Amino acid sequence: MDKHKRALIKGLVHMMWADGVIEEHEREFMGSVLAELGCSHAEMAEVAQMMMNTPPTTEDFDFDADTFDMDEREEILRTAIAMAMVDGIVAKQEKKMVMDMADSLGIPEAKVKELMDQTRQDVTSMRSVEDE
Repeated sequence: MDKHKRALIKGLVHMMWADGVIEEHEREFMGSVLAELGCSHAEMAEVAQMMMNTPPTTEDFDFDADTFDMDEREEILRTAIAMAMVDGIVAKQEKKMVMDMADSLGIPEAKVKELMDQTRQDVTSMRSVEDE
């Protein structure tokens, strides 16, 4: 698994655990991301192991942000934000996790707000298409 894919998935696992419980809709979202990334069976097994471990803490982020350009950092954060929004509600713990992750990735707060607004619009648009 390359470093970008690992960081993206690691961000999702952190977000899934933000409220202490991994819910079915979060598992489904993770599955769609893994399929989109074209993960192998071995990579999926690795992700399953990550999800089964105890909830990660913000100290576990260690994204080594300097190895990613800003577009890659924003993609990692945007995907984590989408995970937080997958149930339609961004819980306080999830918002804190987003902010901690943004800090670890070196993304300024103003950009985080922009990414959250943009992702909210994307998630809302996807829901309206699904309802048709």
